[in-house]
Amino acid sequence: MKPLLLGWLSLLLLLPAGLVGQKARAYVPKKVITTDDILPLYIEIQGPPLSQSPTFPNIWGMKKLGMNREQKEGVTLYVQTYQPIRSGMFQIPSIQVNVGRTTTQTFGITVRVDKGKLPLPSELAAGRNLNRKIEAFLTFDLSKKQCLVGEQVRSEVKLWVPREQLNRYQWDQQELMALSGQLAQENLWIENHWPLPERPEETVQNGRAYATFLLYKGFLFPRLDKTFQLGGGEVFIERLLTHRQGNRPARYEQIQLSLPTRQLTVEALPTTNMSKAESVGKFSLEYHLPKSSFLTGETIPLTLSVLGDGNIAMIPQPQFQEPAQFLLYDPSSSYEVQTELPVMTGGKEFAYELVPAFQGTYAVGPISFYYFDPARRQYDSVRIESISLVIKGEDIPQLLEVDALNNFYRDAFAIGDEQAPFRFPYATYLVITCLCIALGIVGWNLTRIFRKERKRPSRTGL
Repeated sequence: MKPLLLGWLSLLLLLPAGLVGQKARAYVPKKVITTDDILPLYIEIQGPPLSQSPTFPNIWGMKKLGMNREQKEGVTLYVQTYQPIRSGMFQIPSIQVNVGRTTTQTFGITVRVDKGKLPLPSELAAGRNLNRKIEAFLTFDLSKKQCLVGEQVRSEVKLWVPREQLNRYQWDQQELMALSGQLAQENLWIENHWPLPERPEETVQNGRAYATFLLYKGFLFPRLDKTFQLGGGEVFIERLLTHRQGNRPARYEQIQLSLPTRQLTVEALPTTNMSKAESVGKFSLEYHLPKSSFLTGETIPLTLSVLGDGNIAMIPQPQFQEPAQFLLYDPSSSYEVQTELPVMTGGKEFAYELVPAFQGTYAVGPISFYYFDPARRQYDSVRIESISLVIKGEDIPQLLEVDALNNFYRDAFAIGDEQAPFRFPYATYLVITCLCIALGIVGWNLTRIFRKERKRPSRTGL
């Protein structure tokens, strides 16, 4: 009897500890620094250490230095240091940290960097290279100068180096990754592509041979009809001063290269009465079901995939009428893109869950996705006429009653300007009910055993 009670007591004591788990937060010790300082960015994990270190962001205008980990009682600190290379206001984006089985998103942080006493790298570069000719340069090209809202525009940044000076230049990949920060603007969605180091292309310009390196490729998707001014920043690379001599390493000097400016004019899409026709490109629509026959009350996993060459991340879900004999829950979505080719392609999946309440043969559909085709300069659509489903088993009308009650509470909370409670699937209610019954039986048995122990005569004094 005592071991059983001790076991239950231990379970109750350990349950809160298991629920607490790990927590994560990001912070900096000071939000106002100078260009002479080093900025440490901390991620604090309360609980056991992570299985792998978190990924710290690249911050435009700062050079990424080393990362360390510190272990204290119940707390793990990951610290990434940055060196400012220019002054101004800097936004540290939110960081995604995988804590156990959950994903935690930290808050963004704004840091102000004032001019320090020491000269900046750009000032040193300008002073050192005042009388030294720089023959390397950058080009910044857009695949289009005019486009529509949501239309894909490819951008490329290339480094041109005289062929005979090819081995005299080197650069930091972290500095190059800050190029995306120089292009980032409000109402402009960007999918970045960081090319792997590869052999340069040889190009002849004005009778001179150059080696060209693709430093950056990004796919731009404007979300507002306006004129965007892009580029105009700086990129720092290093040029060889003296070769390695014995134990003395090679010496490099830092030089500053300017990124040219480009203008992108964006026009609004033509008006239409099509529902959610916001995507621009060429698309197709597919669906996937593990089988075509299901039982009443069984969850049907229906996946709809939109494939194409537009802004994959912003694709809205396809349109179709919710069947009256089914429960239909809001879908989850995920997307993947391929950025290696000159045109970005990819797909976005919408995972639906349908629960049938009545037996029979049903046709779900039609399912439609509307978009604008820039090649034909008109709206178009792709369509799945119907998806056939065979439902067997006995009718469960209570499913729709539970869903109607959930919808009632959701609407009531919405009218009261409060957040609606989460809708549990019907199967969840059954599991909770079974657990309550099981706990009741266990408690009743423990009470009965305890009473028998109290009624049993004591052997003391026999």
